[in-house]
Amino acid sequence: MAYRDRRTHRAARADLNVINCHRRYTYLDYSQSEFRLREPKAQAYLPLERAYRYSPIPYDLDPQYHHKVLGGQAQLFTEYITSWAHLMYMAYPRTCAIADRLWNTNGTTDYDEFKERLAIHLDRLKALGVNYRQPDEIQTTA
Repeated sequence: MAYRDRRTHRAARADLNVINCHRRYTYLDYSQSEFRLREPKAQAYLPLERAYRYSPIPYDLDPQYHHKVLGGQAQLFTEYITSWAHLMYMAYPRTCAIADRLWNTNGTTDYDEFKERLAIHLDRLKALGVNYRQPDEIQTTA
């Protein structure tokens, strides 16, 4: 598991399989807001759009090593999470963005198209009672 691109490079070049979990794109304990109003102990800022831009294969990894990158993952460290509702708030909707990129098999990487899909998914989360962060740029129907 590699949390920085250089570690992904090193593992792939050493003929090791690697899961890329680059901290800049996948650490869900990072703040969703530049102002950190809801996450007082946040170490960094990870907005929804950056989470969506995540790709487990680093752009500068030589193509001969791409097959060594098995995929990616997100993580949420809970030392500053105070409740289940807080955990859900930190995880969603960025988990949706990362999952969309990791499980997308048609090569679509258009953020505006993702926001349309996400609006529908946020309605589902709301119906389930999930405490998620409402993205400023997305209007839900519910």
